[in-house]
Amino acid sequence: MLRGQVPLPARWLRPVSVTAVEFHLPSLAPATVLYAVQTHAQLLQGAQPGATIAPAAAGASAANPCALGITFFPPGADNKPTGWTQPAQANVGNTASDQMVKTALAGYPVPMLYMAPVSVFTQVNGAVPGQCMGGTVDGVLTKPAHFTITWALAGAGGVIGPFTKGSKQDPPANVTLSAVPEIPDGDYCLQLKMDVVPGSGSAAVGTQMVPVPSAPQSITRQVCFIKMASRPTANVTFRSCNTSFAVDLMGITPKPMFANPQLPLFSTVFHVWGKLNRTFDRSPQADNLLDYFDQYVKWSDPASPPFLQVLMESPGLLNGYYNVWIEGSLATTYPDIVSLFGLDQYDDGSAKYMGVSLRNSSNRPVPIQTVRSKIADLAGPDIPVQMGQAATFTWETQGYGEQFCYVDGQKVANTADVVSGGMSVAGGRSAGVAVSNQTCSSRVAQQQQQQQDYG
Repeated sequence: MLRGQVPLPARWLRPVSVTAVEFHLPSLAPATVLYAVQTHAQLLQGAQPGATIAPAAAGASAANPCALGITFFPPGADNKPTGWTQPAQANVGNTASDQMVKTALAGYPVPMLYMAPVSVFTQVNGAVPGQCMGGTVDGVLTKPAHFTITWALAGAGGVIGPFTKGSKQDPPANVTLSAVPEIPDGDYCLQLKMDVVPGSGSAAVGTQMVPVPSAPQSITRQVCFIKMASRPTANVTFRSCNTSFAVDLMGITPKPMFANPQLPLFSTVFHVWGKLNRTFDRSPQADNLLDYFDQYVKWSDPASPPFLQVLMESPGLLNGYYNVWIEGSLATTYPDIVSLFGLDQYDDGSAKYMGVSLRNSSNRPVPIQTVRSKIADLAGPDIPVQMGQAATFTWETQGYGEQFCYVDGQKVANTADVVSGGMSVAGGRSAGVAVSNQTCSSRVAQQQQQQQDYG
């Protein structure tokens, strides 16, 4: 596992369609519940769906002790998936509690994000600077201010709350995205806006109780993620009758994804391996040839075309029929922020997800031939063939391919009464009958091999 400091992700937004979002609310009084279910138009005033909410100040500071901050890791929080937890974020260099490095998730477990305000107006028994109350005398917060959360996720939006920070009865506020398992795979950003309700808290200044805050406070953030529930796919083509053997993988999905330009989320990997099932015939072959192959190919750069190739240079393999297996998967060196299906491990120790078989031993064996097919022996009549007379020829082939009979340079159809050897003969002895309307005494029927690829 690689760990180290990396830049925090830029705030990207790519609008997508969402059908429903569900939230968990702590127990609220009836009047509070009514507040949380306003009309859709009212709900979206604070955060329009699909619109990027610009980040506000990070919170209180010496220069501005009254500013509102936010944390995604309040005490008692149990963010889901694991990539949204504080240890996972720290492992990829994020030490800020109000930001999230982009993650990849499948939707299970259902994403749940906790949050809480960081404010002098929500910390019970905490000091409230006089300047935050319009005066010079400091006070002590006796009643925490209420806050609401406005969300927007590409076409849907809402407000939940008000919540009260500091109550022993109320767990931290959370947003539960129950629609994520059903939405299409893609790039998403959850927009968030937190508002502290003016006058909903109280601070003791001497013997006086002062309503706080005196004016509305807001802070905005966004949390981006890749939804990925589909397993890798590719169109497979074998190039098995040439001086080399190749497997072309085209139209690959999904493309590699990055949390930011310096932090890859995952790459798309294909494992292609094969084992000799049987040779074409008993003909001797060259020495030092292998009867198996095993290669990995990886698509790591999303700017490159969705094409990979496994290549075995000639004369590396014994010629014959091979059982071929192909597996697709997603690889990452940052499993802390990748919550996808089927966690496993590659030989190099990197994390493996979403493994799927594209081809296995139940598929037809692949003929691999890196030398030309040839006729080893051809025999015909010992005497001249008269006009219109049938002539029988026998031959022996080495290699793979279809057989065709040519008489006087003209291709004769592969029918049983013309070429009894049939099609796709791979070695062995065959016989055929050729009929010519011309004198055949000086001509010989020719057999040619036409190579074919099989998948």
